[in-house]
Amino acid sequence: MARKKKNYIDLSEQSSQLVKAEPFKIYLIEASKYPLLSEEEEKRLTLEYKKTQDPEIARKIVLSNLRLVIKIAMEYYYKVHSNIADLVQEGNVGLMMAVKKYDPEKGVRFPSYAQFWIRAYMLKYLLNTYSIVKVGTTRKQKKVFYNLAKAKEALERMGLKTEPHLLAEYMNVFDSDVITVEQRMQNRDVSLDAPLEEGGEDTLQDTIIQEPVFVQKIEDDDLKQRVREKMQEFAKTLSEKERYIWDHRILAEKQFTLQDIAEKFSISKERIRQIEERILQKLKKYWTKNVKGISIEDIL
Repeated sequence: MARKKKNYIDLSEQSSQLVKAEPFKIYLIEASKYPLLSEEEEKRLTLEYKKTQDPEIARKIVLSNLRLVIKIAMEYYYKVHSNIADLVQEGNVGLMMAVKKYDPEKGVRFPSYAQFWIRAYMLKYLLNTYSIVKVGTTRKQKKVFYNLAKAKEALERMGLKTEPHLLAEYMNVFDSDVITVEQRMQNRDVSLDAPLEEGGEDTLQDTIIQEPVFVQKIEDDDLKQRVREKMQEFAKTLSEKERYIWDHRILAEKQFTLQDIAEKFSISKERIRQIEERILQKLKKYWTKNVKGISIEDIL
């Protein structure tokens, strides 16, 4: 007797364990009705969609992969106990984005490609809404959250203590960002260091930290371009001295010291500090007037 082809997930076995809400049970049943695509069907449909952008073709591809979204949502549900319906909803948005971005001529199967978009949207949801992982509220704090474990390991290998000021220097952020993130991580209701399975080595922190690169890539390219353009426009309003401080202090990855710049312009360090503060105040006023929907605190 031929073995039945295994689906992405056995919905009948796990649906009752997940939720008691009737609407979601109905969704699981409905999702299981759409057959998976064979490799040949998948290639034909994705090639045709790439050429025609026919929404009906996209719909068929999405429906045939709903169970993949549910499977991934279940992984995060069991690890962080989030809202399973919301995870599925966010994953479906990622699935639709995968259909839009997928290039079948690259030789990668669509489900393999789509899972990264699905996970990315789910992770963004968790980072933005769920208390366990809502650790960083600014870009720099998120940078600390993603890289804290690696930074600690690097310092320990060098024989250094993992103190906030050393971690901050290593990650090129402020001491206060490190302190804030560490405090939030220590006060959470579920430990990031707790093993996902009894006796296992993988932790929740490992799960989240392994995928930040893709989360960053999924951010809207148009938004990034808009920020770059506005920054360039603002820089044109600065004097020569202000522009030098802007380039070498405020935006620089490796900042010049106040002393370095003071010596260049033959003025005091305090004067440089005052100019830097004036630039930041001007930037906030410019940003409030000219940029909507993007907080300047999330950029600097």
